[in-house]
Amino acid sequence: MQKSPWFKLTLWMSLLVFPLLMHSSLNAGTTGKIAGVVTDKSTGEPIPGANIIVVGTTLGASSDAEGRYFILNVPPGTYALKVTFIGYKAVTKQNVQVSVDLTTEVNFALEQTVVEGEEVVVLAERPLVEKTLTATASKYSTAELNNTLPVATFNDLLESTPSVYRGYVRGGQKYETKYLIDGVDVSDSYFSYGQGAFGGEVGHTYEGHRPSDEKDNAGVTISQGALEEVTVFAGTFNAEYPAATAGIINVVTKEGGKKFTANFFNRTLATDGRKHEGSNVYSDAAQYFAEKAQLEAAGDPTSLRRAALYTWTPEEARKFYNYDPSDSSSNSRSTELSFNFSGPFTKNGGFFFEGRYNNDIGPFPFERSKHLGASLKAHYNFASNKKLSGMFQFNDGGELFNFVNWKFNPKWKYNMNGAPRYKDLSTMGYLKWTNAISANTFYEVQVSRIS
Repeated sequence: MQKSPWFKLTLWMSLLVFPLLMHSSLNAGTTGKIAGVVTDKSTGEPIPGANIIVVGTTLGASSDAEGRYFILNVPPGTYALKVTFIGYKAVTKQNVQVSVDLTTEVNFALEQTVVEGEEVVVLAERPLVEKTLTATASKYSTAELNNTLPVATFNDLLESTPSVYRGYVRGGQKYETKYLIDGVDVSDSYFSYGQGAFGGEVGHTYEGHRPSDEKDNAGVTISQGALEEVTVFAGTFNAEYPAATAGIINVVTKEGGKKFTANFFNRTLATDGRKHEGSNVYSDAAQYFAEKAQLEAAGDPTSLRRAALYTWTPEEARKFYNYDPSDSSSNSRSTELSFNFSGPFTKNGGFFFEGRYNNDIGPFPFERSKHLGASLKAHYNFASNKKLSGMFQFNDGGELFNFVNWKFNPKWKYNMNGAPRYKDLSTMGYLKWTNAISANTFYEVQVSRIS
């Protein structure tokens, strides 16, 4: 009996949830920190007891006796910070950029006032040098991804990153690079080294989830619209990250906010056949039509009669001499499509849903690489210091929705129909509990599974 795709999806989700209760691991950082000093603008003296809040969130702090403050566990993104104190004008700093594993320094100088309710708005500037950065890293925020960088997909972003070529960091192999999504290791485990029976290193394949192809960089994928921040470490990195000899790519995904938002992206590409720039200027066809054009340009009766003897049309010559990709490739177009929808589902919770479809058409009629997937991320704040979040995503290469991918392999060049077909399916999910015990301490417990 043929099982429906939704039955298969339900089964995979069931297999995911039960192991979550038994599996946990340390994960890499997914939040940042804000710190600074609050002082009197005229005297430079510190102001103790000032209230600093992250506008639009439940995060905040108070300055100590030396005017210093810090706010932990801040998700990456762009925020506005507001500081208030009795007898001083309230000050709001906008465009404060918070990055993963970095301390963003935001200092305030307050002016005394006799009129209650006065407020000063300041635009924050990002420092040219990150003093707390201890490794070579390239960071991309959601604003840069959407408005600055000329990229349309996550793979395009990696291609434009220094020290990265086709997903390979600093010339290392894929198994030497760690890929993290919200702290979950989703590295491509198709090939990695292990200890052999006689003490030597041997290769092992298929360690848990599907192998990625040349265009993929990890066992699971995600659309660009769901990215909050991407950090690419191409050198040394902090001890909190898992071992990697080439580099680390750390991805933090978006969460649902207090407003409903939606985005849609679609791109279709011409047939992925060879690009044809026109006929060879030294070919017989080029000489043939040059002679015909010269006779027609002369215009006299004799020349026109001779030109009439050139009966071949340019269209016929093109079919004979020129390579046409449509003759040996599918007439379909490669398609990339993604969308996302997010917002609140309660006063204290939100969701972010994204879907994607990719259909790459190769230069041969049978060649196709088709994948579709989706992810759902949700969170709920039980209190200002207690938060539960989770995510589930799948990427189907035919196993779930019953289609077949077929890629060219040079070993089968004399028997194209014998080229191997394949189906695959990858899933990833996690649950994370965050609890801020005090202003100085918080802990996270995360369980995850990838298959």
